[in-house]
Amino acid sequence: MKAYSKHFRTVSGQDLINFNEHDLQKICKSKSVTKVLYKRLKHIQRSASREKEPECDSSEEEPIQNNASVEKVQQIVEAIEMTECLNESKELEQTPSSVLEVNEKEPSEEEIELNKKNEAAIILQSFHRQVKATYFAFQCVQEQYMKVYDLESGRFVYVYRGRFDLYQNKYVVSTLVRTKTLRRKPYPLRHHDLNVTFTTDLAVMRIQLFARYCFTIKRTRTIARRIWRRQLDPVSGRHFYFLPRLNIKQWHKPLIFGKERWNQNDLIEWDYSDVKLFFRRIGLKHHEVFVHIYELGLDGELLSSLSEIDIIRLNLPDTCRRRIMSLIQSSTRPKDYSIETKRRRNILRQHFKYIDSAVTIQKNVRRFLSVKVQQKWKSIIDHYKGIHALSSKCPWWSQQSKQFMIICDSHKRRKAVVVE
Repeated sequence: MKAYSKHFRTVSGQDLINFNEHDLQKICKSKSVTKVLYKRLKHIQRSASREKEPECDSSEEEPIQNNASVEKVQQIVEAIEMTECLNESKELEQTPSSVLEVNEKEPSEEEIELNKKNEAAIILQSFHRQVKATYFAFQCVQEQYMKVYDLESGRFVYVYRGRFDLYQNKYVVSTLVRTKTLRRKPYPLRHHDLNVTFTTDLAVMRIQLFARYCFTIKRTRTIARRIWRRQLDPVSGRHFYFLPRLNIKQWHKPLIFGKERWNQNDLIEWDYSDVKLFFRRIGLKHHEVFVHIYELGLDGELLSSLSEIDIIRLNLPDTCRRRIMSLIQSSTRPKDYSIETKRRRNILRQHFKYIDSAVTIQKNVRRFLSVKVQQKWKSIIDHYKGIHALSSKCPWWSQQSKQFMIICDSHKRRKAVVVE
């Protein structure tokens, strides 16, 4: 604790008297030391002002006074440090052990000792080994244990099956393992868990539970259909659900029915997936309408709002069109559809108009091109016929030269036709 005395070796007595509390706090970082030292300095200043200054002509006496003042300051600092050490030792004796443990866990910034390079490397190596060891233990447990359901106890059990040997191509059981079935999870797994291996017993149990669940839901829904009634509101055109025993009316479907529809054959209650399934059963799997059902927004309500002319515009086969029309006529149709359904129907009809106009334009263009090509081929054929008639009237000795010229001319014309 002699660190503070080193700072005052080069300080003269006159400089020490002129020190402020701020200057002392820079040298002595602790506030308690600065307060005590500042009080002593004030006392020295007062005593120096009271005493009469001796007349001294020689300049050699000043460094002696300065050295004396420095020695005094060093003595004061050492005395203060000794008193602080004694006070700290007394406080440690008086404080209980629990407070000391808390202070040891939370050291100050001055007491923290940083690790050296070798110590830090050793700590990192040990941490890396620990992580690798835990990962290896986790892999061993995954390989040697399996999670199975026990019918007798009615819970999941971890069964030891041994280590898999590649040379023997089978599991090798260790003799050191005493308990082959564990009720608790093995310790190396920690917060992880093994996947359940489905045995025949577990598969049978799950199938039975699922069958019971389906039968109970079906039975409760059949009972609920007898209790609840669905009626049509003539004002809004919507269906509401009525319970006559308790006189309860509600717009939304009761929760006991889940996603099941009230009437399976009613077209208005169908969604996109039901319409798609119906089109697939009819035989429209590869049709354009089947592919673009979601883009067109073709659900059950929109399909029931379409007229016979709209269905003809879909360009469906006759058998499929008849089945769709019979389904629309057999299903319930409200007096007036909603505004959203009408808007979607108008969009669909506009889409059909665009398709019809595009088809007519394509037909006219193809017809024009076919007529043009036909006329061109007709002119070529007439030209060949005229050349043949002229060549038949010429004498035999000029036939060969003219034939050669005709062949060259026809070859050039063919090239011109191909380029066009």
